[in-house]
Amino acid sequence: MKIKLISLLFALGFFKSVTAQLPINEETGRIEYIDVIQLENISKNEIYQKAKLWVVSTLKSGDNMVELDGTTSDQIIGTGNIELYLDPEMNKTKYKLKLERGHLNFKFVVFCKEGRLKYEIKNFSLYFTRDTYGYREISTNLETSDIVGIGKNQTELFKDYAGKVIDNNIRALISDFKSNLQSVEEDNW
Repeated sequence: MKIKLISLLFALGFFKSVTAQLPINEETGRIEYIDVIQLENISKNEIYQKAKLWVVSTLKSGDNMVELDGTTSDQIIGTGNIELYLDPEMNKTKYKLKLERGHLNFKFVVFCKEGRLKYEIKNFSLYFTRDTYGYREISTNLETSDIVGIGKNQTELFKDYAGKVIDNNIRALISDFKSNLQSVEEDNW
């Protein structure tokens, strides 16, 4: 019982530390990036087609799945699995974590209406590969706050670094999504 309680307190501490940097949905208490994008003079169908093309081409991976509700739908649900950009200066010099690769899994949901679009990015799981006497995986489910594969002496550094990596990568993804939706395509091939 003591071990379970200590594990729970540790997990809650991790969640609180990482989420201090990330957007939290006040109703659910979970990390969620949510926004509405106004797209003046663009029909619901055009918005849907642009968003669908971006989701399929950007969130592509072996375990990616995109759910569509026919061609006249107003909702797209994509499962993203992106490779994270790990800043070498922060990773190996400041934090000394020796992380080699990182992957972030998440749900990307899009709702389309005339002249606007709403997106939600949620259900995050984070994975790192670490080079310490051979490769070892560090996994963190940000919804359940579980963390596996890192020593107690580096936990605080990892929490801080993980929050920054997630936020930087998701904000870059959002920026690309927004600019793609707002771009004007010419069909002059």
